[in-house]
Formats: sequence, C-alpha cells, structure tokens
Amino acid sequence: MNESNHQTFSAPTYSEAQLKASLAFNCRIKVIGRREVKKGGFFGFFRRREIEITVTPEKPVEPTKPESSRVKSEKEKPVIVCQAPPDLENIKKILKLVDKGRKNSEPKPEIKEKPDALLKEPHSKSEALEGIGDQVSSIKKKLDDLQNSVLAPENPESRFGLDTLPLEVRQLGEKLTLHRVKPEKVQKICANIAETLKKRGNSFSWSLSELFKEELQNLVSIKNFELYQGQCQVISLIGPTGTGKTSTIAKMAAKWKLSHENLKIVFITLDTYRIGATEQLLKHGEILGIPVEVIDCDLPEREKMTKEKVRKYCQDGYNLIFIDTPGRSPNDPHEITSMCEELAIPELSNFLVLTAGSKEADQENILKKFSRANPKGCIITKLDETKKFGFLINLSEAFRTIPIYCLTNGQEIHKDLVFPSHNNLTGLFLSEKDDE
Repeated sequence: MNESNHQTFSAPTYSEAQLKASLAFNCRIKVIGRREVKKGGFFGFFRRREIEITVTPEKPVEPTKPESSRVKSEKEKPVIVCQAPPDLENIKKILKLVDKGRKNSEPKPEIKEKPDALLKEPHSKSEALEGIGDQVSSIKKKLDDLQNSVLAPENPESRFGLDTLPLEVRQLGEKLTLHRVKPEKVQKICANIAETLKKRGNSFSWSLSELFKEELQNLVSIKNFELYQGQCQVISLIGPTGTGKTSTIAKMAAKWKLSHENLKIVFITLDTYRIGATEQLLKHGEILGIPVEVIDCDLPEREKMTKEKVRKYCQDGYNLIFIDTPGRSPNDPHEITSMCEELAIPELSNFLVLTAGSKEADQENILKKFSRANPKGCIITKLDETKKFGFLINLSEAFRTIPIYCLTNGQEIHKDLVFPSHNNLTGLFLSEKDDE
C-alpha cells in the first residue's frame, strides 16, 4: 500500500471523522491510526478536543463467481468489479445535521439593547464636541464648588453654635479663624469670654480687647529681659539658618545701648561657616561702636576658647555678651549635640529664634528639637512677612515652656524690635489691616 494514499481527518467525534474520510475518498476506507488532538484556540487558550484518524482507501474486492460460469482456462483474464461507493448525499446530510445540532446546543451570548441615548449618533462633529464640552464644564464646576467648600474658612457660628453669643464675641471668633487659629481653640476662647460675661452680669462694662487679652495671658507666656547693675549677662541666639539671629543681635544691642549709654556690650561670633556672616556682624559692631570677637576653630578647642573669652570680658566689666551661633538643622541630631557642647557655659542663656512666616508644623518641630539646648526663651522674627498669627495660640503649650521675650518686625536695626506685652499680641489679632 502506498503511503501517499494515507490522509488524516479530524472531527469532534470518531464517527464524524469517518464520515469526512469517506466523503473525501469516495470509496470504502480503512482506519490505520487514531489519536486525540487539540485544535484552534487563542494564544494557546480555549483549544477544542478532536479525534484525528489516519485512513487509506480499501483494496477493491474481487466478487465470487458461480461454479457454472467459471472459465477453467487459465489464459482467461479475471474481470474486476468494485463495490458500489458509499452514498455521498446521505453522508453530506448527516454531517450537516450533526453541525446544526452542535450549534443549537451551544449557549448563545445575551444581547442587550442599548439605551436610546447611546444609539443616537450626533448629526455632526461639532455637536459631539459641544456635548463633551458641556460635560467638562459641569465636572469643572463641581470641582470648583468642592474646592471652595474645602478652602473656605470655617464659620465658628455654625460649627460651634456661637450664634447665641454677643455680636462682638462672634466677630472675634471670625477674626481668630482668619488668623488660622485651630477651631477647638476658637471655641474655647469664645466660650470662656461668654462665661466671663455671664458671671459678671449685664451691668458690667466690658471691652472685647481686654477680655481677649485675659485669655492670651492664660495661653501665652511673655517675659522681659532684666539687666542688673554690675552683673555680666551672656546671651546666645540659637536656631536654624535664615531666622535672623545676626540681625536680631544687632537690634537688641542697639536698643539697649540707646537707652543705657554706659552699657558695655561685646559681640562674639561662632558663625564662620556662612558666607558673609562674620562681615555682617563686624559691620554692625563698627556702626554701634561694639567690639567683635571671632572664634574660628573646631571642637573641642572652640568650646574652650569661648569659655575663656566669656570669662575675660566678664572680668573686664562688660554688662552684655552676645554670642552669634551658626544655623543648625532641627532634623540633624548630630548638629544639635555639637551646638549643646560648644555652648556648655554656666553663665550663658540660650534664646531660640523662630520666624513668624514659617509653616506651623516646622515651627512646632523647631521648638521640640531645640528644647535639648534648654532655651530660656524665644525670639520671634519677621512678623512683617506674614498676616496670620494663629501659631501664637496654636503652639501656646510650647510657648508656656519657652516664653516669648522679643519680637522683630522689619529691617531697621534701631526701630524694628519690640520687647512685647500681651497688649502687643492682642493688637496682632484685632488689627483691621490683618483681615484684608
């Protein structure tokens, strides 16, 4: 048998494969091989199982002749008669019926009707773009409304029910909110003032600024520098870079020198890292007639030399010794430790310098990290660079531990420095220009 007559056919079932082979050969077939295969699919998935057969046409069969009709002569050639081929029409009909039955048995996907709005097509591209533009405008409006509701200052009256309080107290709540005082502190201050008015009665003649000042006195601690005749005081200004330590030293020295002509003052600078820092202090000293001592060496030599200079100037009868230190990062424990070591002088008082315009979270972090140096007080600089003073109340717990000693509010050395009182703090919150 010639192998070229071998052919393979596959179908979901063995019977269908036989029918396909019979239809192809148009004669009787002989199955010489059978196996299961997988076909079709998508990237190796969803392949179907089929039966594959290898077939070859069967040999023609020589029919049997009756004895009477046999030719005994060996020279007579036999007549070959093939069997009738299979009924091709019936095979085709059977295969069609099988395919039809298989298709009807398969689950059909559910077809859902689309809404009219989706089926409707725009008459033109301009209409489609116009529809998209309307949707974008609607979304933008909703986002703007949401942003305004988030950024709009809270109304203390609606949030805390302050609408029953006197008008002036409600207005104070609004001012404190504009200064970014925390809502719970606004509520407490207004409630305390309302309770005070209730206790003192209707006949009590009261001033809102005085009542608010009483609240600030309970919240924020303020102290004043005290100068004693014949006593040498050593003041060191510490804090991050850029807080205005050098300028503040010059302002404090100028203010005291103008009010006390015989006061002996000296500047000592340890800030030899920042470009121009030494030159700046030397210039201030020249203008004010104050000597400047520059200490430029590394630890531990710098600590030793600083102590020697402080002792020398105290013995020479100086009343005030200002020490200007380099800026330190509150997030670097090594720098804070180094600063504490070089300022370990018994006579020295550290004052932390804080800028008013910094973020409240940064201010809180600075107060916390520099507390390792045991600052005696706090100096708040650059009040002219902000209109929001809520941090004074929000960080009141820290300011009770580190009292406020000094405020600066400008660049002029002889003028822009205040040794504050609670009247000054009250004015910061109640000033009309700060509400703009």
